[in-house]
Formats: sequence, C-alpha cells, structure tokens
Amino acid sequence: MIKRLCKFVEEKRGSKRLFWKILVTEKDIAWFIVDNLRELFKERKDFFIKNNIREGTTVKIKGRKLKILHLHDVDNWAIHNVGRLWLEDIPFVETEFRNLKNVKSEEFHNYDLIWYGSSYLYLKKPFDIKRSIIAVHDPDEIFPPEINEKSRLVFLRERIKADEEKGRRLRILKKYETIITISKELKEMLEKEDIKTYLIQTTSTLPEIKNIKTNNCRICLVFREYPRKNPELMYYLKDYAEKKLGIEFDIKGGLGFDYLSEEDYIKYLDRHEIYICTSFQEGGPIPAMDAMKRGLVVLTTPVGQIQELIEDGKNGFICRTKEDFIKRIELLSKSKEILHKMRVESEKTILKLRNVEDIKNNVANFLKKFIDFN
Repeated sequence: MIKRLCKFVEEKRGSKRLFWKILVTEKDIAWFIVDNLRELFKERKDFFIKNNIREGTTVKIKGRKLKILHLHDVDNWAIHNVGRLWLEDIPFVETEFRNLKNVKSEEFHNYDLIWYGSSYLYLKKPFDIKRSIIAVHDPDEIFPPEINEKSRLVFLRERIKADEEKGRRLRILKKYETIITISKELKEMLEKEDIKTYLIQTTSTLPEIKNIKTNNCRICLVFREYPRKNPELMYYLKDYAEKKLGIEFDIKGGLGFDYLSEEDYIKYLDRHEIYICTSFQEGGPIPAMDAMKRGLVVLTTPVGQIQELIEDGKNGFICRTKEDFIKRIELLSKSKEILHKMRVESEKTILKLRNVEDIKNNVANFLKKFIDFN
C-alpha cells in the first residue's frame, strides 16, 4: 500500500495542472489510505479464509520471564480459585493480578499478554488480538440458559439482552485462537460455533480433609440467586428435607471466599455431609469441587465440570429431576454406611482427577505454544 501511495502522490505532484501541485494535502492522502485499507483488509480476510488459518500470538522472552496481567472483577474468589491456581508458580511466568476497574487501558502495553478472566471483561476494555487471552468459565457468558417458565417470565428482559449479547460475543471470540474453557461441555458448545478453544480445568484450592467422620446426614449449598442456579428447586428440596425427613439443609448466599475467610468456609463445609447443585448451567461449579475436597457427597444436575467428576452411585449422584434428588437424599439419610463410603470416594476422585500440579502444567504447556524463548 505504501508503494501505491507514493505513486499516487508522484502522479499528482507531477501533473501539469497547477492546482494538483498545491492541493495534494494530508486530506487527499487520508482519503487514499481509507480507500486502500478497505481493499487491503478484504484481501487479508480472503487470504485467511482461503488458507483456513488464524492469526498467531508469538511473544519473544529471551533472558526474562513472560509478563502477564490477569484481569478479574471479583477480587477474592476469582483470584484465589482461578487466577492464582493457573498462573502462580510457573517458572517462566510473572503475573500481576488486578481488578479491571483499577486498570487503565494504556497500562496494557507494559505486559506481554493480557489474560481476561471472562469474555465480558474483554468487551469492557479490549486489547490487541495477538496479545490477549480470554477465559470463558460459564456457558451463560455466551449462551443464555434454559430456565423454567416462572423464571423466564421474571427475567424475560434480562434474557432478551443476553440473546442480543450472545451474537456479539460469538463474533468476537471467532477472531481468536486463545480462548480457554474449563469444561468439556462448554468446549463442545463453543466449537459447534466454529470457535477454537483450549481446555484448562479448574479445581478446589482447599486443603484435603485428613479424617472423614460420618455421624450425621446434613446438607449444604453455596450459591448466588441467579435464574440458572434454579432457586425454585433448591428451596423445594430444602423444604422437603427439613419438613419430611428432618434433615438440616443450610443454604449460604455468595460464593465461598466472597464473604467467608478460608478457615470459616472450611468449617462451614465440614459441618455437613452432602452438597447439592441444582443449576441449569455451570462452568465448575467450584463450590461443589470444594465440597468434594472436604469429603462431601455431591448430588448435582448434569452440568459443567462436576458432571465429569461424578461416577453415579459411587462417589455422588447425577440428578435430572426433583424426584431424583429426593430419592438420593432419602437413600443417604437412611444409611450412614453408604454415605460414609461415598464421602471417601468423593475426596479420592477429585484428588486424582483434578490434581493441582497437573493443571499448572497444562497452563504452562498452553502458554509455551505462543512463546519464542530464543
């Protein structure tokens, strides 16, 4: 395009007509560039489509560490359970964890890569396509959840907005080759939309329980009251368990470390034997994996990573209806032997299938794909 521009200026300035010598100004050059950029972008787009390739991300870090800025919007939970789990203690990486609202866009140039904790954070402050990594944790970031009729009426306006936003986010994600997902379910959903993804799982960062003792049958749940969490079913089960079975069913709002210290959160989980997840959609959920790490039996709908960890009837239960939940709760309340055996298996499973070091190695291998060490 530069050659074209030079030729254009030479032709105009070499014209015998005097006014061309005077009027070939910045404005003329600007219009020339606009017209030619359109053509250039079209040629470039056609080339990438024809050759079925995407733009790569390559960072040279010879003799130094890779500098990453990890962006989040929920300080305690997001940093502790996701960002630090993935990016701390990788030998060739130096990561700074910051809340998006406290970062100016011009600061991005001080880092090699910008790691967005979610797709909507990217929409708030986008950066160079070659230097951005986007993590998509929950399907509802992109795909509006299927919810029951009552919730659909209450949240109709929010759902319409979500449907409109879905298209915009999908268009953006298709430009990238650096999209991270945390569950096989979400990976499959995005790849059906022709979005290339990398699977990097999460896990509980809580310490494992040393000695499981089963003397009672008590149920707990940690959640935020979003439609996708299915609060109707949640409160139905609570009412049934307490009134029909005489079982304690404790519900905490929020997400773990948002409102409790780690010590208090562990104490809360350790007071119970069963954890329930009633969600329509999930990425993890991490609280359910925290429960497994502390030896609780998880009863869950088939969602997110948790469905990958549950071997139905051995270390937990997959429940598709309220009748499924009730049947499993009744079974566990009647047999402490079964309950205890499943608690032991629950902890064993997450320690085996979601090993912290394996996850960190997965992240390191992912980053190496985009780094030139020479």
